[in-house]
Amino acid sequence: MNMDNLNLDQRVEKSSGGGQAAMADFQLVSPAELARMLGVPPVTIYSWKRRGKIPYIQLERCIRFDLSEIKDWLEKRKHGLGECESQSLH
Repeated sequence: MNMDNLNLDQRVEKSSGGGQAAMADFQLVSPAELARMLGVPPVTIYSWKRRGKIPYIQLERCIRFDLSEIKDWLEKRKHGLGECESQSLH
């Protein structure tokens, strides 16, 4: 069977001998998807990546973000009222 014709889940299953559990542990999103989720421009995501501020996965020329790692990353950055919130209260 040609791997080019398989979706990502099928590729992981085939290469790991049935490893659906491996895919269940993480969900990858693109920089554009992450930017939409965080409400920032995509250029901000690329800037954070370039400066080593955000965890990412490099798949050859593709950049992807593991949502569980992003959630942990965000949790570590929680504070009281953030700059975005305090500006909207004025």
